[in-house]
Amino acid sequence: MPATFTLAGMSIDFPALPDTVSVDRVKVAPEVELRVLRAGSGSPVVFVPGWNFSAEVFVHQLTGLAGAHEVIAVDPRGHGESSKPLTGNSFPQRGRDLAALLTALDLRGVTLAGWSFGVLDVLSALEVDGVNDRVARLILIDEPPRVPFDPANAAEWGEAALNHDGLPAYVKFLSTDRQGFLEYIAADALGVAAEDAAAEPAVGKLIADGARTPSTSRSSPASRGSQPTCRPQLPRLTVQASRCCFSRRMPGPTTRAGG
Repeated sequence: MPATFTLAGMSIDFPALPDTVSVDRVKVAPEVELRVLRAGSGSPVVFVPGWNFSAEVFVHQLTGLAGAHEVIAVDPRGHGESSKPLTGNSFPQRGRDLAALLTALDLRGVTLAGWSFGVLDVLSALEVDGVNDRVARLILIDEPPRVPFDPANAAEWGEAALNHDGLPAYVKFLSTDRQGFLEYIAADALGVAAEDAAAEPAVGKLIADGARTPSTSRSSPASRGSQPTCRPQLPRLTVQASRCCFSRRMPGPTTRAGG
């Protein structure tokens, strides 16, 4: 019977990485190395963070799941302490990076978990030949396979409504006020109200974490994230898939309706 983990009462703070977490660098492309955090042993679970953020946002998973799994969290290219090239900052390339990482570590039976725009990295990796032989399960956290959503369809949700008011405003916010966008994303990701964000230490830590990503790596995938749909990939998947979101105001995970 699989192990059960409760998230009730989990702090939203981000403590320092404990000594039980090892830090490696793995080459995935010419002049590109990814920082990889690893802990535990057992069937592998690989976590990919969202826009701007690093593997350190998964510190609780690296400690809480390590008793039953090998837990791996990765800085995508441009994020955290991974290489920050001027090129290749796109979801297709980051998907290829992720596929190369799974191959380099020779991981099989992988549970591949993406959070926010990390979902698009995960789904892009499935386009690479041979990856489906390594991935057993998907966890898609707080991001649909189609990012712009149809506001007329109550079953859909995403980053921005696919109309003249939603999508252009999203892209403008991102391109003209990166710091404000980062502050908004950090508070929203942690379920903190905007008026309380300045007093919440975890929001400040998440903003500082995201600020390590240079502008060349921030704007390209985020703006492109307003465009793609990965839905055509889904009928071809032979893995289990689930999607959920977490809020500090909830005692545990809650499902979120979506397209």
